[in-house]
Amino acid sequence: MSNHFGLMLSFIFLAYFIILSGEVISYQQTSAKAMSITNDVAIYIENYGYDEAKVRSLEGVSYFDKFIVKSDDDTDYGYVKYDITATKRYTAFSNIFNYMNQEIVCNLVVCRKE
Repeated sequence: MSNHFGLMLSFIFLAYFIILSGEVISYQQTSAKAMSITNDVAIYIENYGYDEAKVRSLEGVSYFDKFIVKSDDDTDYGYVKYDITATKRYTAFSNIFNYMNQEIVCNLVVCRKE
């Protein structure tokens, strides 16, 4: 009888491990995609400058829940510093892992000579 109980217990832990592994992989995919899109937007701003309408029309920007670009002009040196903040809300697909329900925030700073 104890062998059956140990076998059932090991299957429960195995199922928990499989679900946790899938959740971690999903979270990593979401955060990697968010960082990649933010990096692409930063490269676009570095090359072409910041035009809000053009940046908002880029392919990946609609993926984010919040997308903010703040600019800071440095008139002494002729550079403009852009602070890019992109936020994506991640929701766990299992109620067991509610602690993984959080926001993924990507921050990048781009300096461009204007």
